[in-house]
Amino acid sequence: MVGRHRRFRPQRPFARTERVAELLREIIAEELERVGEGDLELVTVTAVDVTEDLEHAVVRFATVSDTGLRGPSEGEDDLDERVHRELDRLRPHLQKLIAAQARLRRVPRLSFRVDQGLRNAARVDEILRSLVLGRDGGPVEAETEAAVEDDDRSLGERRRGPAEDD
Repeated sequence: MVGRHRRFRPQRPFARTERVAELLREIIAEELERVGEGDLELVTVTAVDVTEDLEHAVVRFATVSDTGLRGPSEGEDDLDERVHRELDRLRPHLQKLIAAQARLRRVPRLSFRVDQGLRNAARVDEILRSLVLGRDGGPVEAETEAAVEDDDRSLGERRRGPAEDD
């Protein structure tokens, strides 16, 4: 008897974990928006990373100061710590909420991490802005154009040779 061959359809690796991660991000973000008291008003859930076996999920968050809505503050680390403690306190509630809203055999164990991506992007933006502005606060373009003109003049003088006295 000749066996039948199934047509193999390649799927994206771990598509289920991506779908579960997005579902968890939505549930957690909506609940934090609903609760929205104290330091949690300043939180954005940026991503959720779920392990292949769906046992653990790392919830990445950023605070309002990271998103650029507030200027950089001296107490960013303090705010991150306070938010982290508050999220840890809410972990059981969030896991029960996920169990009620998501069709999962097991609810992943949540852990929370500060998402440094937005903070790093803001720092790069700050550096780029400082490069665009001259030392006197004016645009670099004007200084650059003057420097190019000076270079062109000196290059022309070098090509012609030293000026001759008449």
